[in-house]
Amino acid sequence: MPADSVTSSDLFNRHITFFSLDTCIVQSEGYRFDQGALAKLPVVLTQPMKLILSAVVAGEIEKHRVEGVEGRANSALKALGSLSHISPELRDISESFKSIDVEGLERQRAQEEIADFVSKCGQGEILPVGSSGLLSKVFERYFSSAPPFSKVGKKKHEFPDAVALLSLEAYAERGDSSGLLISNDQDWIRYASSSARLYCLPSLDELLGLFEATTKFADEAKRDLVSELSDPRSPLGRQLENAVMLHFDQSYWNVDAVYGAFPRLEVDVDETSLHDLSVDSSSVRIWDSDEDSGQWIAKVDVSTHVDLQVKARAFFWDSTDREEFELGRVTQTVEVHEVVPVFVTVGKASLEGSPDTWTTTIDIAPSSYEVPGFEVDLSE
Repeated sequence: MPADSVTSSDLFNRHITFFSLDTCIVQSEGYRFDQGALAKLPVVLTQPMKLILSAVVAGEIEKHRVEGVEGRANSALKALGSLSHISPELRDISESFKSIDVEGLERQRAQEEIADFVSKCGQGEILPVGSSGLLSKVFERYFSSAPPFSKVGKKKHEFPDAVALLSLEAYAERGDSSGLLISNDQDWIRYASSSARLYCLPSLDELLGLFEATTKFADEAKRDLVSELSDPRSPLGRQLENAVMLHFDQSYWNVDAVYGAFPRLEVDVDETSLHDLSVDSSSVRIWDSDEDSGQWIAKVDVSTHVDLQVKARAFFWDSTDREEFELGRVTQTVEVHEVVPVFVTVGKASLEGSPDTWTTTIDIAPSSYEVPGFEVDLSE
């Protein structure tokens, strides 16, 4: 079905009773269910809309989470091994670290978080791949990278998507209902375009838009929210500034350094400083999360200018002495512009109440940012 035919009335009239997420959507949120748009999704959902997550997608999320932890654990183990050569007393720590089942712990944690998230989304469920025992075994090997599936390299098999989509189609047919796929994968989009029961939207943002409040109160709340967020002297304005600064401090900055003839260069963002921020009033969206208590959720885009203190160190390898020498180091300031999506949860809000009565929390999901074309100059 064409994506542009999906409306809010389809949800409320029970024409569409479930939705399903593709792995790429969860990946875009850093595989985190406790922050950002994924954390807000269970709160704004209206009944009887619920999440039906394919076991294929659940397995892929788990697999990516484990691979990420495995990579960091290997880096930590390598660093401990190098230090052990310098400080023998660290060998016991290195051996103790090896005994920890890091992958197993992360796998269990991922499974628990996925199950909890699915349950929160309208008492949803994880949809099995099928009744065939052989098919289940194939996917078990796929997610564990057991033969014939390689642990390294990109696997371009399309059958996991096919099984996920066919099982979702079958689920819709059994319930005589329709479902909404959330994916920017062209295979999912093409499948939905020819399906009799499945729609497809390319982002969580568009899914959330279907539940957006459009009442007079929502319009007034947007106006008051922008006013409070834009005022650096207001409590909410100061809260926003602090939250954005903390977000940048905790974010990953990937610096694309241009360094010419240096054999090796280490570049890190040593410090971040918020130079300026402005609230995009046209981007504000409101959702009623609890009508009885007057609680609601808003999303707003905040434009920022950030000063980065980038530290660069250049090294040269002496093949004769088989040692690496530091050629020099420099710290340079780089200004970047980033747009940050911010979620604000507001309590004790009513038509009669003023912003002074609000209780607010601000949530900004972890992110990574690119710093392109950073030129290193060691002549200073």
